[in-house]
Amino acid sequence: MIVRNINELPLRPVTQLTYEGKKKPVKNVKMRWIIHEMVGDENYRKQVALRFFELKPGAKIPFHNHFYQEIVIIMSGKVKVATKGKVCLVRKGGKTEVLSKNSVVLGSGDVFYTYPWEPHSLVNEGKETVTLYCIIDCPNCRVCTPPNEFL
Repeated sequence: MIVRNINELPLRPVTQLTYEGKKKPVKNVKMRWIIHEMVGDENYRKQVALRFFELKPGAKIPFHNHFYQEIVIIMSGKVKVATKGKVCLVRKGGKTEVLSKNSVVLGSGDVFYTYPWEPHSLVNEGKETVTLYCIIDCPNCRVCTPPNEFL
């Protein structure tokens, strides 16, 4: 078993991402890597990674996509999440409702899931900091290896 305290891990600014071959600015966002392929020994063959994000008011993570799946759990605040496809709401008991819009405002306790290559964006339009956890699968180790400044 591995135990970590996230408050001991560096919380670093995220300043850009690449989408459709172009670098896009990221504003007012910080991230910390919690679980990744460099945590533990060979007994911990990582198939997932866990990251923590902090989105200050005005934060923008522009449209982007990636070749891994992502599950995001909103812990605090409200964040507008958009996709270029449809947003489906799954209710208790598994009943699915297709929303007519391609964005939704999510808050504490809400979860969203993106499939590989699904474009999505996040914007904090409120006055409160948004915190969230992001779980990603690791189809190859490169995805689960954070830059040195996050170690």
